[in-house]
Amino acid sequence: MKWTKTRMVLSVGIAVVVGMAWASALRAEMVETNLCYGKATSASHTPSYAPTTHYTTWNPVIVDDLGITQSPAQRVSVGCDEGWIQVDLTGSPEVTKNLKWVDIMLDLPNKWKGLSDCRIEGLDDDGLISGYQENIPWNTLGGQFHWKTDVDWSGVRYVRVYKYANTQGNYSIRMHELRAGGDVEGYTNFIGGVTATANSDQDSYYHNDVYLTNNSGMNDQGADGLGSPTAHSLLGTGNWLPNPDIGFNPEVNFDLGGSYAMDAMVIWNFYWATTTTSYTNRGTKDALVEYSSDGGSSWTALPDDNGGGLETNGNYTIDQAPTDTTATSYHTSGPQLTIDLTGLGITANQFRITGLSNHGGTNNYRGLGEVRFYGVPEPSTFVLLCLGVVGLLMGRRR
Repeated sequence: MKWTKTRMVLSVGIAVVVGMAWASALRAEMVETNLCYGKATSASHTPSYAPTTHYTTWNPVIVDDLGITQSPAQRVSVGCDEGWIQVDLTGSPEVTKNLKWVDIMLDLPNKWKGLSDCRIEGLDDDGLISGYQENIPWNTLGGQFHWKTDVDWSGVRYVRVYKYANTQGNYSIRMHELRAGGDVEGYTNFIGGVTATANSDQDSYYHNDVYLTNNSGMNDQGADGLGSPTAHSLLGTGNWLPNPDIGFNPEVNFDLGGSYAMDAMVIWNFYWATTTTSYTNRGTKDALVEYSSDGGSSWTALPDDNGGGLETNGNYTIDQAPTDTTATSYHTSGPQLTIDLTGLGITANQFRITGLSNHGGTNNYRGLGEVRFYGVPEPSTFVLLCLGVVGLLMGRRR
């Protein structure tokens, strides 16, 4: 009897541990978001704007992902020593718990001086929080300053760019955009933290493979449920475009960061326009979509039923994004392709999209916007081992 009770207690204990581990795995992931998305902005002095023919108010300049990516670009400037530009994060309760990073896009024509002798600061309603300040290097490479910390700036309501001196001969603060971010709970089964690597990339502010999976330019920022499969992308931001001079099909590899039983894959196409011309014809039209379960050593084409005369699996048609040409308002576009993978028994840790054609654009332009993946984490070897032990002990008891 003694050994039977021991086995029972051990079995129950292991079952509890396994259950907790598996329940944790099934919960929505914590994913990174732009917490300040769409929030009010203020300044120490009356700001100027460029071009004033498009935007003459704070909204949508600075916090909406539009500042550097549309043509003509928008810029805000405060001309003064010891001046500041400030973003109010009210409306994103997560920010009080885990503000972790700030991105500042500098004034592109003057990127070497746009934020000289400036620092970022975290404030609450009573002012600057002690220790919450970081100097911005005046010669920030690439025109972008990215600050990230492993220590949460808890309690921050405002992120401020403050000019504390004038040693570089530039008295103004000039920038296109300020984003602040942290971690929030993602949409159910949304796989966060996916990394995208393209075999051709323009490596620019405007069109970079990092935008494919970093939620940039999506309208579900700053709220619980980031990662919605029905979210909309904003015109002119968060796109990837391959180098048009390559002599091969552009492809992008997506590393999920783990093994998942897949539910869906959702694609937003290339969404770009100036105030006079739409370039959405540069988006990918025909694409080969494949997955890998062994880290990219071998690939399997997704089963498709889209027809179109294509004879093998994995061939999908991605609709063209809308042909908006007015860059003075919030144009958005829902996903251009949703691939339902439920019930197919697909377990994957990587995906690959190969662009085969575009929607009439020149050269090898076969761009994409956002790509999102949905699935349930596969149980780890440890969990499977625990389940095996439980089964063995219960079998011995019987």
